[in-house]
Amino acid sequence: MVRPNDTKSWVYRYLSPTHSKNKRISLGVYPNVSFSRACKIWYEYEDLLSRNIDPKPYRE
Repeated sequence: MVRPNDTKSWVYRYLSPTHSKNKRISLGVYPNVSFSRACKIWYEYEDLLSRNIDPKPYRE
């Protein structure tokens, strides 16, 4: 995601298993979080979703 002030961040969009709504969660700000690290975080969130766990409340 690129904001109007040119801040770039990695964002993961997913369908919440508990509310059946589209949600999004930040994976980090680019370049502090590399593409490979963002992919690892994405994979962890995909694993949580496969077990019907919402990643956003899980992270908090």
